[in-house]
Amino acid sequence: MAKLVGINHVAFCVNDMEAAIKNAEDNLGGELMIRFESIPGKYKGACVAMGKDIVSYLEATDESSFVAGFIAKRGPGVQHMGLTIEDLPGYVAELEAKGVKVDKSDMDNEQFPEALVGPKTGQGVVLQLMGWKEHAMDTTPEGAEALKEKYRSDPSLRLIE
Repeated sequence: MAKLVGINHVAFCVNDMEAAIKNAEDNLGGELMIRFESIPGKYKGACVAMGKDIVSYLEATDESSFVAGFIAKRGPGVQHMGLTIEDLPGYVAELEAKGVKVDKSDMDNEQFPEALVGPKTGQGVVLQLMGWKEHAMDTTPEGAEALKEKYRSDPSLRLIE
């Protein structure tokens, strides 16, 4: 049966990713996990372990990116929340049966299937529905390696090592 397992991560759009990472590490006790870039999305990002949870920071690399648009409209803040889903296809089917619009463009990724639900359903934030097959994106060594593998395997993404 399809079900929501829990919150995987929270992603913030920021004006200065380096300052956000420094704040997370120096003031909040976070630990940088990875840095990455989305070429088509025109943004760079970082995942920071906050205890057993993950916070992502996204910074625009071009004024035409959704990150720049988000900040121009709302200011820096929470842009999306990743949710771990058991039986992603079933969960998406249940949402659609309720009339929820779902972007399924990344559902065909065998290892890292994902779908997106818009901010109207997400109470102002985009919901990234994650049905990763092997390990969830988490702060364990296996989860961190799965996260790196996602960025290594997707040609539109670049892991910055």
